[in-house]
Amino acid sequence: MTNTAYILPDKKITAQVIFSGRAKHYEHYPLIRGDKAPVLSLDIENFIAIDSKKEQNINVKSFIETVQDNSKPIVLIFFPMQSQKRYNLKRFESLHEATRDIGASLLILTNSTAYSFKNTFLYNHTLNVFDDSKNMIARSFGLYDPQNPLWNWIPGIEEKETFLPALYVIAPDRRIVYHYIDYNFSLFDGPDTLYQSFAAHILDAVNNTARKHFTIPLAIN
Repeated sequence: MTNTAYILPDKKITAQVIFSGRAKHYEHYPLIRGDKAPVLSLDIENFIAIDSKKEQNINVKSFIETVQDNSKPIVLIFFPMQSQKRYNLKRFESLHEATRDIGASLLILTNSTAYSFKNTFLYNHTLNVFDDSKNMIARSFGLYDPQNPLWNWIPGIEEKETFLPALYVIAPDRRIVYHYIDYNFSLFDGPDTLYQSFAAHILDAVNNTARKHFTIPLAIN
């Protein structure tokens, strides 16, 4: 193992390279468990809705207030454009229902535009998906660095604005109680058994956090 990253002339690392310590995380240093999450600044204008009914705006506004007041645990998913596939959204809907049942809010941030997201998922859903195409929130979590774009490191990543996929559980005091940084861009494309394992960890973290902060005997169904 060396301290040198091996980068080809086109600035892409080959898959055969054994990553050094600095290359394992592409010199990105995301927030992890134990860190305090930044305040999530959400704007209703960045909400991505398939169903454009006006009354939905009321629910979105209420959701934003809940997130910004830190009144519930938050499951936060950073979902880059490269990971968008229909079965992911189905998985997220199932996770959304499970986290809601145990007193948490699930939020998805994507670097997709609303137009491209809608064209990828052409059906109504109940998820809270927000456009972070300017990477303001991803950058605050250390998942994006404009001076060190991921396409410098990862073959197949062509968009300079791509951020690292990640999962977080954030307690009402903004403390991160669970994290998973998907450096291989593989979690969202993995088999159901892998995803279910992560989902179980997430629900455990939410359940424990809800008990700690609200002393309510919650259980995972």
